[in-house]
Amino acid sequence: RTFLPALTNPAVIRALTELRKVVNEIVRVYGKPDMVRIELARDLKKPRKVRQEISKRMREREGERSRAAQQLRSHGITNPSRADIEKILLAEECGWVCPYTGGTFGMADLVGEHAKVDVEHIYPRRYLDDSFMNKTLCMAAENRSVKKDQLPLAAYGGQPARYAEILARVRAFRSDVRDEKLRRFMADAVDSDFVSRQLVDTAYASREAAKYVGLLYGGVIDVRS
Repeated sequence: RTFLPALTNPAVIRALTELRKVVNEIVRVYGKPDMVRIELARDLKKPRKVRQEISKRMREREGERSRAAQQLRSHGITNPSRADIEKILLAEECGWVCPYTGGTFGMADLVGEHAKVDVEHIYPRRYLDDSFMNKTLCMAAENRSVKKDQLPLAAYGGQPARYAEILARVRAFRSDVRDEKLRRFMADAVDSDFVSRQLVDTAYASREAAKYVGLLYGGVIDVRS
């Protein structure tokens, strides 16, 4: 992370680390682009609070990721991807039971060419939270035809008995973020403070991304529309 010497925001570091991988691969395959345009988020009022607890949990999860990677290798996946490892952690959290349908699944359903299970965002993707805190697993058919890009309450609140079963399965999650995930499963809206925090992270990341990509060209040209 030597190209991010002054950054302490874990969400921004994660975003720029992925950006570096993409930029390096593009340059390797196609050469340096003539131009890169980055749209900056502007005029946000306040910086977000430091996520000390999330940073701590990220460090703790490294050991869990190493163990999950070894589990995948023992099932013949020699080079497990980050996404595969995350699926294992989510599967262990929910006990290999889809919280939405109650259906059980195994390793062959979880990873590989014939996977039948999706990583599912509790708060919809448009709210920009791609953290473990906002993810669970869902049978692919259910995710794509029923849950889709909705809050759980919006998707299942009209079926009280089924919704109660879903919440019961979430209450059985085995992780230290169970209560927060349960809160999100029960939410009737995404709170405004959450949206503001996500937007601030996005604004911060976009500014730093412009600085980083600008290293290819000797600086950034700021064009305001």
